Parts: sequence; structure tokens; C-alpha cells
Amino acid sequence: MTIVSIILMGYAILMLVSFLHQDHAATSTTYTNEIALPLANIPAALPLASDAPAPVIAPVSSNVDLTVTGITYSKDSKRSRAIIRSTKGQKNYAVNAAIEEYPELRVAQIHPTQVILNNGGSLQTLVLELPTSKNGATIGAIPKLVIAEIDTLGKYIKPSIIQDENNNITGIRLHNNVAPTTFRKSGLIPADVAIKMNNHLLQDKQSVDAALTEMDQLRTAEFTVLRNGQQQLVKVSIQDFISNMDVK
Repeated sequence: MTIVSIILMGYAILMLVSFLHQDHAATSTTYTNEIALPLANIPAALPLASDAPAPVIAPVSSNVDLTVTGITYSKDSKRSRAIIRSTKGQKNYAVNAAIEEYPELRVAQIHPTQVILNNGGSLQTLVLELPTSKNGATIGAIPKLVIAEIDTLGKYIKPSIIQDENNNITGIRLHNNVAPTTFRKSGLIPADVAIKMNNHLLQDKQSVDAALTEMDQLRTAEFTVLRNGQQQLVKVSIQDFISNMDVK
């Protein structure tokens, strides 16, 4: 093989390598462009949960004869009350209470103008019956009762149940939900132990539940408390708290 042949063969090999390199680069670029989707093809973000429409709560069945005739609303749901009329008459209901004539229905929520009932896991609504004029037209203004805050003992006293080592209920501890000085002006001492409230002996769950319910409804009550092993009767009124709110 002559020197010229060797040079020509080497040149041919260099050209072939250069061609293959360019072809590979072009192929890589094409592949990259194929997987880079344009912005318009990127799907929009799914809507947030808060953007979704609120669930529609169906009205109570027409077979259920119930009417909301009054609502006393509080930001604290435990103190809200709804007056519901049935064929047996009117009655006050708190949240979680079963409707007397329809025990399968329970009060789930109380709002300023409606009551939400729970019917075996299905929510149903009862709208407040607004006053009407003589010609039957609805009067637009909502009664003041609807938006009033309830001022009861439960606003000032924070109770907790006391149990012994055998989990037997022995009373209720009365914590202050206002300044300690204001609490003392009512006749109570912060962390007083009550063994009786009105006619309820606080020694079983049923009596305690009844007492706690009344505390969120009443403006006055009598507590029998234990102090230094002695029983003392303390008569408490919300006026005792209100009149001394500014006491330091």
C-alpha cells in the first residue's frame, strides 16, 4: 500500500467519524424537542377544595311536621338553642339533642336563621319561621332574639368532672372563666369542688350531664361546695360577675 493510499484511507475514516458525531447530535436534539411540551399543553391546576361549591343541604322531609319558631344563637355552639314546634308542642333544643317526636332526628347545628338536623348521617335543614304581616307577607327583619348572645353561668364558670381512682364521679370542679378577683366576688373560689348544683347530686353521669346543661341555660344557681372538708352553700348569679368585671 502506497503512502498516498494510506493518507486517503485516514481522511475517509476522519470524515466518517465526523458524520456519525453530527448525526448523533442531531438525533439527541430532536428527541429533546419532542419531550419538551409547549406551555399550552400543560394541564391547568385542579381547583382547590375551597373553590368547590358548598354541598346543598336538603330541607326536612314533608312528612316531618316540625317548625323552628325561635333561635337564640351564640358563637359558642354549646350555648345556642332552637325552639322547635311539633304536634306535641314547642320545646327548646341544644346541639346534639334528639327531637322528642322524631328520635331519629338530632340537632347537628344551630345557625342564626336555620337549624341543621342529622337524620342517620344525612343532613337536613329547618329554616326559621319569620313573622308575617296581616296579609301574609313575610316581614324582613329577623327578631332580635335570633342574634342575641346568651348570658348564662356557663359564660363565667368553666366546669370539669372529678373522678376518683375507680373512675367514680365525685363532683365538679368550678374553674374561673373570668378574672380570679371577679370570680371570687360571686362567692365562688377558683377550683371550688361542687358536690351538688340545685337539685342535682353530682355523683353520677346523668346528674352531672343535667347540671352542665343547666349551667349553660341558667342565670342563677345554688352550689354546695366542699371547703376544708366542710360543705358550704353558695348562691351564684351572673349579675355577681357582671357587676364586678372591672374589679382588679
